[in-house]
Amino acid sequence: MGLDQTAYSVAPHPSNTDLYTEQGRTYFADWRKRYDLDIWMEALWREKGGKEDFSYQTVRVTAAALDRLETAVTEETLRDFHHRFRPGDVDDDLLFIRNAREAISRGLEVYYYNNW
Repeated sequence: MGLDQTAYSVAPHPSNTDLYTEQGRTYFADWRKRYDLDIWMEALWREKGGKEDFSYQTVRVTAAALDRLETAVTEETLRDFHHRFRPGDVDDDLLFIRNAREAISRGLEVYYYNNW
């Protein structure tokens, strides 16, 4: 048990929202117990209207959100529950951001999903 996280891309579809997609998914990133990233994504989810417990939730990650995440990573403000920065995760975070931007540039939508 614990926190599992994934990122995937989907083709745009009228039923997709900032908090929901049901389409065929292409997974391109996964994490295990990355609480710092999950805290950041939860804040994004709440900005987009998420109200329940942030577990088993989906949030669309836009190019603008990726810019904000990259700033948090490069300026070392991405923090876990204990307010610790995890420098060993920077390369993985930047790879996720790069891959997500590539998917968006191809006209796809990017989503983050967590599972507690």
